[in-house]
Amino acid sequence: MTDPARTIALRPDVRLEATGDEDRPAALFDPTLLRRVKLDALGLEAATLLCSPRTLAELASELNVTVETAGKIADFLAKFHLLDSPATRDIVSNASQTALHAANHANVPL
Repeated sequence: MTDPARTIALRPDVRLEATGDEDRPAALFDPTLLRRVKLDALGLEAATLLCSPRTLAELASELNVTVETAGKIADFLAKFHLLDSPATRDIVSNASQTALHAANHANVPL
């Protein structure tokens, strides 16, 4: 069951970009995990709203959808680690550290 009081927001480093595609007019770009997720019109509207925290009930009301649909949107964004949460922050931190170590190893002369 979807909890209408669950509060969600996009990670602050995730960027919303126009794609020029009619069916998928925007994408969320994750600069740390190097991932681009294309969005349809509803996804674009949701992403725009989720630049600041909202409960699923608020998101559903603003999108004029059910709480269950808002929950599906949240689950989709969470699957790609685009929502801000302690677990996502750990994943992003680990990815950043791995990239830093890889970059440092690439600069070691042999």
